Amino acid sequence: MSPSDLREFELITSAWRHLAVPQREMIRMVYVWRANREVVCRRLHIRRSPATFYDLELAAARHAMIAEIRRQLADAGF
Repeated sequence: MSPSDLREFELITSAWRHLAVPQREMIRMVYVWRANREVVCRRLHIRRSPATFYDLELAAARHAMIAEIRRQLADAGF
């Protein structure tokens, strides 16, 4: 692993830890477990129909993750 890869890993891991629990779980299920929409909705108690409920929750979790990464980069002076 290169130093830049390690720094990126630390940044993403730290940002993920600062998320709210539902957002953290959604990110984990979608991007690590590769769980399908039905599983994610069932486990996180998100309405399954229409699919836009899932899409909005995923967008909110992704937005929170990106905002946290940007905050950490700003704090580090990048």
